[in-house]
Amino acid sequence: METVRLLFTAVTVIFIAATMFSAGLRATITALRGIFTNVPLLVLALLANMVVIPLVGWGIGALFGLPAAAFIALVLVASFPGMWLFGSF
Repeated sequence: METVRLLFTAVTVIFIAATMFSAGLRATITALRGIFTNVPLLVLALLANMVVIPLVGWGIGALFGLPAAAFIALVLVASFPGMWLFGSF
């Protein structure tokens, strides 16, 4: 059973890494330049992903009165910006 779990974990990590790598390969210089030159959009996206979403996770944890381990896990998951882009793993 431990072998199956280890194999599943390895396949999952490889799949996630390959997906993220292929997403990066599809980005063109023109598209990246367009994103980085639109400073207000960039600041709002960073603010939302680095401040607002973790605070929402904190609020949900406090609202439901989660135990410490679950509360910390929820805040950590909310702090990972890619989670919202790729969905839950």
